[in-house]
Amino acid sequence: MRPRTVLEVVLRSRTLPLLRASGLVERLVRDELGRVPFTQLANLTGAPAMSVPLHWTPHNLPVGVQFVAPVTGEARLFSLAGQLETASPWFDRVPALP
Repeated sequence: MRPRTVLEVVLRSRTLPLLRASGLVERLVRDELGRVPFTQLANLTGAPAMSVPLHWTPHNLPVGVQFVAPVTGEARLFSLAGQLETASPWFDRVPALP
């Protein structure tokens, strides 16, 4: 079952107060969003998101920066990614060997 479908079922069943009282919602938020809060938030809301390598460590490893757009804003993200890669190309970057 898709996450959005599960959410719709829970909302229609009016069990959300029971789930919240059980502590399940808080545990899920703490356990899941605590580790990777920003990517999970985009996944849960259905907002389009991308990670773009905009910084490199001394060993030439990429450090991504995440961008999130409004729902149906994929074109804006693709445009931004193209502009960023033109300004600072990353296609030929290779990590340094230890």
